Amino acid sequence: VIPITCEPIEHKRRPNTPYAALFSLPYCVAVSVLRGRAALEDFEEDRLGDPAVLALAAKVRCTGVASSRFPQYLHGAARVRLSGGRTAGREEPVNWGNPENPMRREDVEAKFRRNASRALSAAKGEAIVAAVAGLEAAPGASALVAALKE
Repeated sequence: VIPITCEPIEHKRRPNTPYAALFSLPYCVAVSVLRGRAALEDFEEDRLGDPAVLALAAKVRCTGVASSRFPQYLHGAARVRLSGGRTAGREEPVNWGNPENPMRREDVEAKFRRNASRALSAAKGEAIVAAVAGLEAAPGASALVAALKE
């Protein structure tokens, strides 16, 4: 655990600014569990007081696991105790998005579309996706530059 994401725990369980929420492991875990993933909109000011997220974040405990592979790999693990007492867990020794555990192209494109949709029209976003997809075969980056200028 990187201390900046868990300490002081009472502040991390109830982040009071979008920036603080970005560096709050309890908040990020709660959002991900409740919504299936954390998206940019989950870190907007008006979302920080969501009672369901805060209630779950209050139950998150951070414990460190020594990893000799940091900072090359952002090793992570989670264990969940369910209401019936059963536990389930998962460990990710190599973080998703690392060259040794890469995101699929479809995942990168989906993430771009979600984030870009906040500032760009769907058509402009698709033009950028298409231009990036064609970069390897293109003689230059003019199609991408044009898509970014539109």
